[in-house]
Amino acid sequence: MKNDIAMQYKTEHDEAKEEGTRMKPGRLKEIIETNKIRNELRDLNIPEVTIRMRTQRCSSVMKLSNHGGLSSPLLEIDDAVVEIILLMARIRQCLTPSTGLALVNSLIDKQPIQEKLIAWKKKFSSNATGTVGYKYWNGFMRRNKYRLVSKRGQKYSLDCQNWTTYRNFFDMYEHTYDEMVASGVAEKLTEPTWMDKDGNECGEDTCFGCRVNYKLLHPDQCFVGDEVGGNISMKGDGHVGGRLLLTSPESIAYDRVSVSEKRFTLIGLTALDGSPVMCILIIQGKRKDLAVETGIDIRVTPDGDANDGDTYFFTNSGLGKYFPGPPTCRFRNKDIPSLVRWNESGSITSEILVEALSTLDILGVIDRSSNKKPFLLLDGHGSRLEMPFLKYINTPEDYWVVCLGVPYGTALWQVGDSKEQNGSFNIAFARAKQDLLQFKIKKMTQDLSLRPTDLMPLINFAWEKSFARVEQNKKAIVERG
Repeated sequence: MKNDIAMQYKTEHDEAKEEGTRMKPGRLKEIIETNKIRNELRDLNIPEVTIRMRTQRCSSVMKLSNHGGLSSPLLEIDDAVVEIILLMARIRQCLTPSTGLALVNSLIDKQPIQEKLIAWKKKFSSNATGTVGYKYWNGFMRRNKYRLVSKRGQKYSLDCQNWTTYRNFFDMYEHTYDEMVASGVAEKLTEPTWMDKDGNECGEDTCFGCRVNYKLLHPDQCFVGDEVGGNISMKGDGHVGGRLLLTSPESIAYDRVSVSEKRFTLIGLTALDGSPVMCILIIQGKRKDLAVETGIDIRVTPDGDANDGDTYFFTNSGLGKYFPGPPTCRFRNKDIPSLVRWNESGSITSEILVEALSTLDILGVIDRSSNKKPFLLLDGHGSRLEMPFLKYINTPEDYWVVCLGVPYGTALWQVGDSKEQNGSFNIAFARAKQDLLQFKIKKMTQDLSLRPTDLMPLINFAWEKSFARVEQNKKAIVERG
């Protein structure tokens, strides 16, 4: 870790010298503290003079390649690989040496550094492939033996009661806050402070909750989200709003429902300022159906003639029109379209998560200036631990700071699991299905069942009653700290 600190300090010092300026006073202390937090060594004493002496005599990690042999062409990604491995270990998802090697090959795949590797192999080896094997891995482990070891694993139980403890929740919050500080979206206060629901300092008589040790600086750079599943079938719906039916005392009150199915998973990505950012929608199906994605709201009378082709479609497309489409969010003065994908399970995948984050990066709604990095808090679903997602969030130009919460008791800490978001969505979606079915019955339409083309009007109604409500989102966020 001292080598990492020395490298960072020397780099910033040299850059300031080239620009004819000086480093900010106290910057070395900040670098030391950030690295201690990242490596969970808060109690370790690293004097500033030690780092200064290292940089003066150039004995940082940059000089460790002077071993008399050939230097690996992949030295520059060592830090990134080590960081991913240690982060996986922290969340009890330790990699094996074989999966660690697969991680390296995945990170270099189709990247410029792979071309460097091939050129190096052509010069020094008979095997000129673009992958590395166990000889590389052994060298990697030797180079990083001061911060990475392989050892036998200790078994632990997946029992819910063992996980849902105050200690685990406390650790989760502390690690999350530390990562937010490291990403530049929050700062640690010098002393605990009372704050109100809006994050303003106040007295104890007007505060909300306990005193806080951290202050959120850029809530629009912090994102949360959780899956909520749905189906157009009404078979499993409860009694929405305590709806009652009249009948004789000895009779059963029968209520007509639609049982045709179209399952989906929805994630309402939300910023910590309460703004809805993106609707991520995964629909169950072997192939995409544009009629389902655009939707048809039979309660709306379309304008124009259907024979007008594209003109008819675009005239009647948009929220509140005959072809409503999925929800669109307005975030940081930009319209963020929904991300709609299809698969046979109708559930989130690592690749879909990558598409969602890359869409935000491409649209330019992520501010990466002044060393700020976007922060994302998710639960421990398997899609967060697969290679495509891990590779994307650790790409230098698209770096995301991602934290995973404890796997149980998510309603206590996850904004998406709140009654204001997932709870409200489920209630509103059930009500929307009931209202649409009653409309079809009243109008005696040819098909009285709910069909896949009804999905988008139903989702739009439920979205407006849940994820689109900024003030309710803020309430859910504040109650979860």
